[in-house]
Amino acid sequence: MKELIISEFLRMRKRKKNKICVLVLIASFVFTLVWDKTPFLGSGIGFYTPDISTKINSLNFPVFSMKDLILVLFMIVLPVLFIDSLSGEYESGAYRLILIRPYTRTQLWISKLIVQSLFTGAIFIVFFIASTIFGYILFPKVSTTTFYTSPKLYNAGNALIYNFKAVALMYLISNAILALAAVISSIIPKVVSSFILLLCTLAGGMYANDSLEVFIFPFNKIIRLLSLGERTKFYIPVLTCLIVGFILSVFIFNKKDLKA
Repeated sequence: MKELIISEFLRMRKRKKNKICVLVLIASFVFTLVWDKTPFLGSGIGFYTPDISTKINSLNFPVFSMKDLILVLFMIVLPVLFIDSLSGEYESGAYRLILIRPYTRTQLWISKLIVQSLFTGAIFIVFFIASTIFGYILFPKVSTTTFYTSPKLYNAGNALIYNFKAVALMYLISNAILALAAVISSIIPKVVSSFILLLCTLAGGMYANDSLEVFIFPFNKIIRLLSLGERTKFYIPVLTCLIVGFILSVFIFNKKDLKA
């Protein structure tokens, strides 16, 4: 199992799409910095909703920077990373070569999901650290701040914990999207078809049920959870997709004909 995980990491490093995705994220982060810092652009204003805004400062910048990255991350970068790894190796025939070695299908599939999850976690950690550092360097330094409509004051330590929780919840959503991508990829062997279906499923879900918009526009749900304690509309759809998706994808992959 360890060898499969290391092998998958090495393959991920070599993929040009993955490098391009990382560059897109870096460019988006730089754009966010410039936009929020420049007076005639963002003017240092962060929006929780179109009607609720606040001045960006050294303590709340991380949560707003992740908000600005999330659409690019959830609608472009992560779908490309997940689908290219899961469907791409079926389309290229790589699964047949890997399974020549003494590993079960379940081990192969789970190792790929673990690597995708760890790589995504690394992305969130790096950008959380970067946004925390640049927040202190570039934005007005304050000793306390508030979040959303809650009157509670957060000092530097508590604000850091709040921002980290927000990023951790975004990471949890990304794993739910990974589970959904795993189900689609275990059924459809073509990269482009799987990618389009994943995007359509994510975008279409919010029209089927309001709670499913957490996969496209998670920021408001996360902020309301952390500031107001509204848990149901976040945890039920995310954990259901996460658990059911992973189990279902393993089952389908084990039944799949990889000789096609």
